Amino acid sequence: MKALRENCFIVLVAMGILLASTYSSLPVLAQSNVHTKAIEASFYPEAGCPVEVTSCRTLLEIDPFGAPIASRVYITYKNNSTKPVRAVKFRIRYVDAEGKDRGTFHAPDGSTVGVSPGESRSNKWRKEGGLHPDIRSFKIRVFKVLYADGSSWDSLKSKELDEQDDEPAVGQQGSPGSMASPDSSGSPGSPGSSDSTTAPAAGGDQFSQGE
Repeated sequence: MKALRENCFIVLVAMGILLASTYSSLPVLAQSNVHTKAIEASFYPEAGCPVEVTSCRTLLEIDPFGAPIASRVYITYKNNSTKPVRAVKFRIRYVDAEGKDRGTFHAPDGSTVGVSPGESRSNKWRKEGGLHPDIRSFKIRVFKVLYADGSSWDSLKSKELDEQDDEPAVGQQGSPGSMASPDSSGSPGSPGSSDSTTAPAAGGDQFSQGE
C-alpha cells in the first residue's frame, strides 16, 4: 500500500512538471509569431524649437494575420538652447497611405539630471493595442519642452489644442478629426536611424498638462 501511494505521488509530480513546462512555453511560441516592420517616419521641425531630432526610427509589431499589435518609436534629440532641458514631449501621429489621420499619442521623456545645452539624449516608446490596420507612416513633431528652471516652450500645435480646450461650450463645435490637419503642414525633415533593438514603455510624463 505504501509503495502504491509513493507511485501515485511520483505520477502526480511528473504531471505537474509537464503541465508547467507546457504553459510556460506558450508565451514564447506566441511571441515567435510576431515580427517587426520598419515604417517611414517624417519629422516636422518648427522655427524656434529648442530641441532638434537627430535620429528617429519607427517600427510596427505585426501579428501572423498581418495586423499591427504595437508600435515602437526610437528618438535621439539634441538640446540647441542655452538652458538645461528637463523634459521633452513628442507628438506622434499615425497616417495611412492617403495621409489620413489614424491615431495620435504623446511620447514624454524626462530626466532628473537634465540635458545640458549642446548635449543629446535618446529614448524609446512602445504603444500597444488600438492600432488601425491601415497605418503606413508616422509623423513626429516636438510638442512641448520643459526647462530645468521651470519655464517651457510650447509648439504651435500645443497652443492650438489649448485654445480649442478653452473654447466655450455654446456655439458651433469643430469635428474631432479637425485637430489633425495642421500636423501635415510644413516640410518634413530626415533625421536618419537609430540602432536600438528593444522598446519598453516610456517613463512618467514630466508635464503638468494632460495629453
